[in-house]
Amino acid sequence: MNEIVVLAGADTDMLRKFAELDEHSPEVADRFERDLHEALELISRHPQIGFGHLYPPYRKWSLRGWNMAIFYQPSGSRCFIHAVLDMRQAPEALQAILQARTHP
Repeated sequence: MNEIVVLAGADTDMLRKFAELDEHSPEVADRFERDLHEALELISRHPQIGFGHLYPPYRKWSLRGWNMAIFYQPSGSRCFIHAVLDMRQAPEALQAILQARTHP
């Protein structure tokens, strides 16, 4: 099992989405948190599971039941989570966010 390292941008993404959902329905927010945790656990166990060709250098794993995706990079025994984004955006907008979070 690989260590999951949630970077600041991804942490902000997750907190923002949780707060948005919690404002309307705490039950839905709790379901989002549970589904997100399950997806991160799956990535931890199978770091190559996400698609790697659409948004290099990131792998993308869609969050089942949500219009969200996790963008991450496996590295050694760690998986760095860079973003958790709503996929109902223009591809250019997604690329701009991911590019801003790319470390040299």
